[in-house]
Amino acid sequence: MSDKLIIFDTTLRDGEQSPGASMTKDEKLRIARQLERLRVDVIEAGFAASSNGDFEAVKAIADHIRESTVCSLARANDRDISRAAEALKGAAHSRIHTFIATSALHMEKKLRMTQDQVFEQAKLSVRFARNLTDDIEFSPEDGYRSDPDFLCRVLEAVIAEGATTINIPDTVGYAIPELYGNFILDLRQRVPNADKAIWSVHCHNDLGMAVANSLAGVKIGGARQIECTINGLGERAGNCSLEEVVMAVKTRRDYFGLDIGIVGRDLEASDRPILPPEISRGRKGHEARADQEKLAPQTPLGLRGRWGFWRGERDRRFRPKPLVRHCWGEVDGTRAELGREPAGRRVGQVWRRFSGGNRPFQDIWVLAHRTGSVWFRKCPFSLALPIRKLDIF
Repeated sequence: MSDKLIIFDTTLRDGEQSPGASMTKDEKLRIARQLERLRVDVIEAGFAASSNGDFEAVKAIADHIRESTVCSLARANDRDISRAAEALKGAAHSRIHTFIATSALHMEKKLRMTQDQVFEQAKLSVRFARNLTDDIEFSPEDGYRSDPDFLCRVLEAVIAEGATTINIPDTVGYAIPELYGNFILDLRQRVPNADKAIWSVHCHNDLGMAVANSLAGVKIGGARQIECTINGLGERAGNCSLEEVVMAVKTRRDYFGLDIGIVGRDLEASDRPILPPEISRGRKGHEARADQEKLAPQTPLGLRGRWGFWRGERDRRFRPKPLVRHCWGEVDGTRAELGREPAGRRVGQVWRRFSGGNRPFQDIWVLAHRTGSVWFRKCPFSLALPIRKLDIF
């Protein structure tokens, strides 16, 4: 196992799912160049199959970034993988990151697939991707809550098909450091061909332990890649913070014993908030419900309180309303390019298009970020929203 810790930055993909974090192609390219200057090993540039905008952004980054590996996310199907490979054609170093859910809840309620069907789909997707690039990452979505026996079976099969990186995500931010580290270790010990792949961690911050969980996955579990974002941006409460995990490993090299390629002196420039500070950090628990869901825009009916792990009846007193009910973005195909100073009449037209003309515009707060993206929240105009550095129309 290599003594180098690989830094996989997903600011441009998972980070964009933060409320208000939609970025234009030019903004994504600017951030990608800064990540390259930082010497980030892998840049996940987006989800090429999710929209034409994401495809163009991934393509532009692949065409311009020469030092870092450029990666695109893809679901475990031929269409997504082909789209990712097409966007990555110009990359000096490319990676396809494919995934499929493996937890019982996700397989039953979201995929509506059996274990055997998921097993076959995972194998076939990696086999297909292997014909398009040599660098394949596989993630079992909601892997931490998956049945270990089934998970070992899937991981052994995808490594045999050519997966070079195995990523174990704590998709809903449920993990505890010691338990998560031992979970990774157990998988590596039980999968016969585990030594043929690099193991990776991807942790969310719903309980405020994304960095701790990631470091435990490295120290206890033996992972050698951490997936993280600038400022800890990400859906719901956010992801593992790049700057925090980098400085932890660098400062305590005596404990971790790992080399890391990040140039520390450039961290300050990269750490300047990409968004206003009010939304540049994720929030916890029920505050973290306003995010752009790339894959499941709405919780399946009847699963509220079970899709993640929060129980409304248990913590009702600590459930502040989200800043916004939903963030309209490229992932929904409804991003509004309104320019720097959208006029009220134009915003009203956009709202009518989004709502189908069924909701009165005067009952809606319209929040416009400096990039021109628009979000709506239903509430009386007499209520003040705790927002600064955002223009309210």
